Amino acid sequence: MIGLPFRILSAIAIALFFSSKWVRRTVAAVVVSALIVVFQNPELTQALAAPGAHHGQLLRALSALAGA
Repeated sequence: MIGLPFRILSAIAIALFFSSKWVRRTVAAVVVSALIVVFQNPELTQALAAPGAHHGQLLRALSALAGA
């Protein structure tokens, strides 16, 4: 049986295949920007990925991202 995440990803892939080149370029730009943010701010990624993360830890990571 195919899982829900795979179904969602395949639906997105099909939609991008049939979309215009501008939509594909926009999606690629957003993905690349997100990857740059992830690599520049590993503490934010760890705070978001930690199971049972406290809100304080997440807020500190977001404030570090904002430069405060």
